[in-house]
Amino acid sequence: MEETRTTTDLVPHHTLIFQENGTQNMRTQNMRTQNTSKVKPPKVQHHVFTHGLQRLHHFPFESPVRFMMFSEASAAFICLHSDNTASIYPRADGYRQTSSQSLPFLGLTNTKTPGRLVGWGPGPVFTLLDQNLHPVDIANDALDISVCEAAHHSSELVTAGQGNVCVWSVMLMRCKVKITEELQNNTFTHMALAPPRSDWPHRAFVASGRVVTVVDLDAGKVLQHKKDLSSRDITAMVFCSQLDALITASEELSIRVWGPDWDLRMAFVGHNGVVSSLFFCPAASMLLSASQDCTIQCWSLTDGDVVECVHVEQEAPPLCIRGNKKGDTFFSFSRQGVDVWSVRSLYTLHCALRGAPLRQILTSPVPAPYPKRVLCLSGDSDITLVAAETGAVLTSFRAQQRLLCADYCLQRETLLALTHTGTVLQASTLTNPISVMQEWQGRGQGVWRRKDHVTEKDAQTLPPPGPAQCLVLYSCVSETQEAVEEWRSLQQRRGGSNRKTANLDDDENKFLVVLGQSGGCVSVLRLDNGKVLQRTPAHSGQRVTSMQAHPESGYLLTAGNLLEQLF
Repeated sequence: MEETRTTTDLVPHHTLIFQENGTQNMRTQNMRTQNTSKVKPPKVQHHVFTHGLQRLHHFPFESPVRFMMFSEASAAFICLHSDNTASIYPRADGYRQTSSQSLPFLGLTNTKTPGRLVGWGPGPVFTLLDQNLHPVDIANDALDISVCEAAHHSSELVTAGQGNVCVWSVMLMRCKVKITEELQNNTFTHMALAPPRSDWPHRAFVASGRVVTVVDLDAGKVLQHKKDLSSRDITAMVFCSQLDALITASEELSIRVWGPDWDLRMAFVGHNGVVSSLFFCPAASMLLSASQDCTIQCWSLTDGDVVECVHVEQEAPPLCIRGNKKGDTFFSFSRQGVDVWSVRSLYTLHCALRGAPLRQILTSPVPAPYPKRVLCLSGDSDITLVAAETGAVLTSFRAQQRLLCADYCLQRETLLALTHTGTVLQASTLTNPISVMQEWQGRGQGVWRRKDHVTEKDAQTLPPPGPAQCLVLYSCVSETQEAVEEWRSLQQRRGGSNRKTANLDDDENKFLVVLGQSGGCVSVLRLDNGKVLQRTPAHSGQRVTSMQAHPESGYLLTAGNLLEQLF
């Protein structure tokens, strides 16, 4: 089944627009959802969430950079300068080598022949180079070349220039296909290649002015001249195989994503200057755009949103942005220098949880030598106990009823879970799955009595305490070494329950369960048997909605429908 995706995020100052009948129409979030519903996202990468770019290095140059690429042959960044010199960076840390020979090429392109790349243009120049940029072979039948790209599915290169598109065999250094018919009046400045599929041949999209020409590279013929994609000149172009979409930028300052039948899937507006370069990173499912407004922006094609906007030097707008095959390193260059970037990751997947969504997450507040634990409540009734350092699942539990919240006493390896009916489950985390030891029903729900620190009048007028709505553990440990020794003794019985531990409290170390109830009542229970030790009215009889325990300061903070209270 084809997966569809919609989005409800709106990013300030970066507007998603759609165009109908040649006019721009600012649409609402609902229209945005409708238009993106047919976009098939790439396979989700669960291991990392990428957020944007992080600048690693900046390299200034006296001679302006006019071209840059990452050479697979030499595993290095190569810059061509305006004075026909070249700078080679085998590493991204700033170590630089300079080529002593003159390299007047307009650009360089990687090949699939080991240790070889091609220098091309301007004019009819097509030269095979070794990894040290020394000439190996020269083509004699080249036509004018202004752009060159490597085919994804073969070892061929495709070039385009004044009135022509050509397919090259690098091994033979011979032009296999020359396409000139219907192209005589075109000077191509941008090109994007679409790999062949069962229903499409190998195609080249070449741009001249505002016209995009589609060329069948297998049959050697022009398929289409598309003249209505933009009212102004195309300034950048890239093909996204994952979405089967052509992405164009124009002097209209917008970036547009076109489907196979030229349906406008989405458009991005956010740059205040002309977009000079586009690069799609498959590994991060992210589109990068460089603009004359001195920014580089990262866009999510799956969500239709801008991910990040990076500002560069105000007097040096980026002219181009590209990356390596892995998608972990990128580079941009301006007239004044080169910037090397990496993808900044917000987080990596630490642990996969059963059930969704994640509704509660607790970390054990106890210091070393206790280990760090994370308790997660997800879905309606799933609890997972995770080792914080490794992400390993230690044990888990699925309740028979919907759970409202949970808490965890690491010193006693005891889980407390509150069901939607107000029942407290006391369970052992020494077993896998977690084993329920006791169920405490109706705790603290009896009628008010004078021992509950209420007057006789209040006992008659206050609403019944009602079932528990929230729960928190209150731990008061004064003999820390004794508590550690007891915890270590419990670990020796891991795999079995702690049913033999008759008393989870002692004279020095207290572990209490505090319930917040629907009738404005706070009840304190023993951890070992659920016996109610104390009750007190709270929030003028209104429901207690949440609580926080601060035993180091000796108080309990509660929140309810009426007011917050401090005990």
